Amino acid sequence: VARDLRSIFAVWRRDAYVRGGLFGALVLVTALGLYFYQRRQHAYDRVVANREAERKQSGETLRESERYNRVLFESSPIGLALCRMDGALVDVNPTFAAILGRSVEQTLHLSYWDITPDKYAEQERAQLASLRACGSYGSYEKEYIHADGHLVPVSLNGLIVARSGEQFILSSAEDITERKRAEALLSTEKNMLEMIVSDAPLAAILEKIARAVEAISSGTLCSILLLDADGVHVRHGAAPSLPDEFNRAIDGQAIGPNAGSCGTAAYRNEQVIVTDIAADPLWADYRALALPHGLRACWSTPSSTRSSPSASWHGAAWCHWPYSRASRRRRSRGRSPISTATGANA
Repeated sequence: VARDLRSIFAVWRRDAYVRGGLFGALVLVTALGLYFYQRRQHAYDRVVANREAERKQSGETLRESERYNRVLFESSPIGLALCRMDGALVDVNPTFAAILGRSVEQTLHLSYWDITPDKYAEQERAQLASLRACGSYGSYEKEYIHADGHLVPVSLNGLIVARSGEQFILSSAEDITERKRAEALLSTEKNMLEMIVSDAPLAAILEKIARAVEAISSGTLCSILLLDADGVHVRHGAAPSLPDEFNRAIDGQAIGPNAGSCGTAAYRNEQVIVTDIAADPLWADYRALALPHGLRACWSTPSSTRSSPSASWHGAAWCHWPYSRASRRRRSRGRSPISTATGANA
């Protein structure tokens, strides 16, 4: 700056001597104006450049934030779904789709109402009223319709969010199947103990157990057989959902090394799991009884009032886990109502 000013004054002095003081003053003013204009222009250019750099940095930060949020959305262990105010699903994460037994792409072809049973219509209206009044809803429990038709209990929370000037509902959904199963199991245990203490008929207790197993283990049919006093034959105890024809055919059958699931479990005194009745050799003599009724898999768990298999089996209960109408493997779900009941009966 000092160098520039010295140059300006040098020009002014030279011109002042040659052309006079007025002309020199004019030159000085013009030179100073040009100098300060250039300074201001340079400052303006720096401000513009800085703002452009900041804008680019802000855009990159925003994109990075959006990528981070997307990763959180996709990897969340809780189901997340974004839907329009009319219920159309516009974005879901894999966890939410898995609750419904579908892929993300399949789920996005559905609406919120497609996955909600009609029986929740009144409850849904109440939650929507809360959403409009408070901007959020929940926590509350309901059920979703799984791809295979069964109902999945879920716990829901949600709030209104805005995107591109449009309002959406962002919901979180947690599958509470295992919690509901544990609650049902505890309730069943309590009911069974009350029935035993009150000397309820054995048939009523066994039917209660069978129905509880079917309620807890979706898609299964439960049968409870009793080992006869001779320790060789099984007798019908309870099977509320199996065909009467099948129950009559099984009643009185002898146990043995190849006597289906229950007869073999009684013979071995150990659990027997058959995932495909049509192919398993244990069912060679019995599959003609099961297959016409659509029974495809069966696993059996023995229990008795005696610790030794050689002791008298009179009154011992041989309970086998439900028949299934689909060939499949049994999934462990902790203690069953059957094991709880037979332990109590002991």
